[in-house]
Amino acid sequence: MSAPRRSLTLRVLALTLAVGAPLACKKEASKPPPAEAKPADDGYDYAAMVADPVADEASALSEGPLAQRAASDAPGRAFVGDLIAGSLSPGEEIDQEFTIDPARCYTLIAVGGEGVVEVEAAITTVAPVRGGETTLAEDAERGAVAVIGGGEACYRGGETRTPARFVLRVSEGAGVVVGQLYASEAPPVD
Repeated sequence: MSAPRRSLTLRVLALTLAVGAPLACKKEASKPPPAEAKPADDGYDYAAMVADPVADEASALSEGPLAQRAASDAPGRAFVGDLIAGSLSPGEEIDQEFTIDPARCYTLIAVGGEGVVEVEAAITTVAPVRGGETTLAEDAERGAVAVIGGGEACYRGGETRTPARFVLRVSEGAGVVVGQLYASEAPPVD
């Protein structure tokens, strides 16, 4: 090999090694497809998380009886907060905080599923210590459906914005309960 050609070859070899490029083109052997990924063994039962009978029943109640009651008791009213749901035994409750706006009119609807005999609903003030709140409104009917402020008799708060919460409680039976608060749209602020 002559000196200039050898010098060129050494420069190419040095450059190739410096940038980490392959020295020769080689067809890569075909790789088998990757094995199906397995979930990490982290202690969670992912199958149980997907199949949740409480969530399934809550969804059916919200799309069925709750939606039907909302059509008659809260027509034209918008959701306030999220739908709440829980599997409750006698004396257990679920609640959600909200702010009563004096310019709005509220309707609370709760529906109990299979096994629930009596659902109680109330709108209360928020107190720093549980039990110190004041009940502002509560449902008067017995049964697996509770409504506060249904139809034209919607609930109106006082003259100032008031921190409040609505509470759903099972007093007889046990099972899934869903509830949603609705309100008329607030008039535009001038």
